[in-house]
Amino acid sequence: MRMEWNKIKYRAKVILIALIVLFIVSQLGGFFYYYFQFDVPTFKDSVSNIEWVEGDGIALIRSEKGELATLIQIAPGEFNEGAELEINQLKGLLGPGADFLDQEFPSIKRKIESGYWLADSETSFKFFEHFVKSTGYETVAEKQGYSWLLRADEFVRTNGVNWRNYSDSIKSNQPVVMIAWADAKAFTNWLSSVLNKEVRLPESSEWEYACKAGTPTLFSFGNDTTFLSDFAWYNRNLLDKGVPQTIKHKRPNSWGLYDMHGNVWEWCENSPNFLEIKSKAIRGGSWLNSPRSLRSSFNAFERSEIREPHIGFRILVELN
Repeated sequence: MRMEWNKIKYRAKVILIALIVLFIVSQLGGFFYYYFQFDVPTFKDSVSNIEWVEGDGIALIRSEKGELATLIQIAPGEFNEGAELEINQLKGLLGPGADFLDQEFPSIKRKIESGYWLADSETSFKFFEHFVKSTGYETVAEKQGYSWLLRADEFVRTNGVNWRNYSDSIKSNQPVVMIAWADAKAFTNWLSSVLNKEVRLPESSEWEYACKAGTPTLFSFGNDTTFLSDFAWYNRNLLDKGVPQTIKHKRPNSWGLYDMHGNVWEWCENSPNFLEIKSKAIRGGSWLNSPRSLRSSFNAFERSEIREPHIGFRILVELN
């Protein structure tokens, strides 16, 4: 009887291990299928007429036609990653219906070992257009022939829609959107090549560190949502539903970074956790969201292949 029971336990362990292995393989396989399906290019030895101009704590990326991006030097340091207020305090400040993601609690002391340059705004339509004209790159939406547009408060798969034509009111100084994670990575790979620097998306913790700018509050400016319209585009002050607004139109945080709250979600380099390897972290909230999603610690994620008019990205350049 004991031997039979041991056999049952052994078989159960074997089955459990097999299921775990199958899960890991499916997750990794899905990720690599996505990554290589869209063949994210490295743009090795790519040439472009842009230059890096570095000053004291600030750097510019520019072409002969003008500035393409401004970056702020972020010093290394420590911060509390995650929500620093208790759940009941947060509910009291944000009101009923406030939702919270598990990864916000408990707050964790995080050390940022190395400083970096971070763009002071989301990547603009103008900058992305320069990249496409320089390389002939086609986005995931252009290759697959569709994206998702907001129709009656729901995102609907729509054929023929991409970053160039999702709206009749696209401006060069709006954030580029309808960008899958692979498109953002292609952009940073190209920029790494032409600048001869390590350019990438920020890790989620690097993004939050820069957003908080040394503050423990809900937002980089404090806890009072009354002032949110001074710093962010979101669902209560939206001028044109369905499209992002002009970058750097609102006030920056104390480190000189604009639109860390609202306007468009920003792709991050990393997946939110091991179980969501086919997804990537997105931070900051967007024009579509309420204040609770714009909080400094609000940590969301989205499937890597998604391209919608409220998701863009911001670049990070590693210090030499």
